Amino acid sequence: MATYRVISGYRGMVEDVVVDASQRGKGIGKKLMNKLLEEGKRQGLDEILLFSGHHRTPAITLYKSLGFALRDSGLYSLKFL
Repeated sequence: MATYRVISGYRGMVEDVVVDASQRGKGIGKKLMNKLLEEGKRQGLDEILLFSGHHRTPAITLYKSLGFALRDSGLYSLKFL
């Protein structure tokens, strides 16, 4: 996860988190994402962003279950309170 500062605070950008097709459905992606979210909170980030293609339905379902919301075409955002 890359982090950067903007006027409104600090953001993280998640890229290329992929679980091998033979290992999908075992909760690995959720564990990886939860670790990223924990690290984002630990670093004091205000928001985490990620891009996902609309055809990646299982991934989008996972992101939404973790609190991410569609912000723009393919851009999902999770704001920490």
